[in-house]
Amino acid sequence: MQRVTRSTAAVALPAPPAGAGSPGFFTGGNPGTGTPATVPGFEWFNGVQEELMYVIEQAGLTGSATDHTKLRQALVLLVAAAAVPTGAILSFPATAPPAGWLKANGSILSRTTYAALFAYAVASGNYVTDAAWLASRPGSFSQGDGSTTFRIPDFRGLFMRGFHDGSSSYETNTGVLIGQYRDSQIKAHIHSYQTSNNNTGGTGLPAASIGGSAFSSNTDSTGATEGFPRHAPALICIKY
Repeated sequence: MQRVTRSTAAVALPAPPAGAGSPGFFTGGNPGTGTPATVPGFEWFNGVQEELMYVIEQAGLTGSATDHTKLRQALVLLVAAAAVPTGAILSFPATAPPAGWLKANGSILSRTTYAALFAYAVASGNYVTDAAWLASRPGSFSQGDGSTTFRIPDFRGLFMRGFHDGSSSYETNTGVLIGQYRDSQIKAHIHSYQTSNNNTGGTGLPAASIGGSAFSSNTDSTGATEGFPRHAPALICIKY
């Protein structure tokens, strides 16, 4: 729907007429008793129109003379917004974010256009300078240019892990900051074996049993450029 567009339409919302009566209900009237049918006034039509348009516009949509699903679209968006708070992070099996979401790709955004997300960023406890963000804090928000913009987290190619929040139960390095980048690593361990430098031939016996001297060595390097569990990438997005 959209607001009325007839040539007789007022350019501003007119005030209801004085003394129009008390709120009540429509009636078809009764000629036998001389009771007239209820005829809605302009104020009633404006009230219905504005109630519906308010819902549509609060969802960030605009009216349309040809799209008669606007109210439903608005209700879906508003319900989703109420169910999922601003700043929430979710992953989607798609290449584009759904309505009301942004790719968590480190974009620099307008503080006014995304006012709710900016307010969340400032209050998050995870709001850093842009220099700190660029150095090692891709999971944080940044102050952007310091006046008109801010930056959102960038989770492209990264896994998320629960913040230690001061507990060393499962993360012994409690100096790690929320949103801080950590490179791949494996737990410290060794792979070693013993061999011999004797020249007595391939007896297959331990070095000590044939008089040779033993020394330690390491296995060859193996693996790829990073370590990760089995996975399938998804698009990580943030609610605005």
